Amino acid sequence: MTVEEFAAQCARWSAALEEAVDSRIPHEMGVKAIELYRENFDRQGYFGERWDPRKVAKNAPHATKILQQSKALVNSMRVVSEGGGEVVIESDLPYSRIHNEGGVIRQTVTDKQRRWMGANLKASKKTGSVLEITIPKRQFMGDHPTLREELAKEVKEVLEEIFDYKN
Repeated sequence: MTVEEFAAQCARWSAALEEAVDSRIPHEMGVKAIELYRENFDRQGYFGERWDPRKVAKNAPHATKILQQSKALVNSMRVVSEGGGEVVIESDLPYSRIHNEGGVIRQTVTDKQRRWMGANLKASKKTGSVLEITIPKRQFMGDHPTLREELAKEVKEVLEEIFDYKN
């Protein structure tokens, strides 16, 4: 290979790397991350860390997995921006954050809710009182060492393809 041929090859590699970092790698990482996040729902945990089991109500469907009754949460994850070497994934559902991070919901009891609760234990709550509901943390998306390892494999594949590396 001559110096000119090597310089031309380096220019091709440089252009391919720039395109990969700006768009291809973030796209591949977004697709892979969402795939792994969806697998968390099937595993009923976050990369091997099992979710707390839910309290089963008398009238609840017993066969439904945690956080999967309607599959809305599973299907709500979207890549909202990619490019410039980064990717942002979000869920647009209002309850996704409380399930992912856990926390307490405080709600003022309305007359309609009090009547609906009927003979329920919480029916003793008077209209206007505050009902506190604790939602356990059941993380399904976010940073994790396993995620980083899988994304590093995706980046490695793209780089091997650019440099035509055969192991």
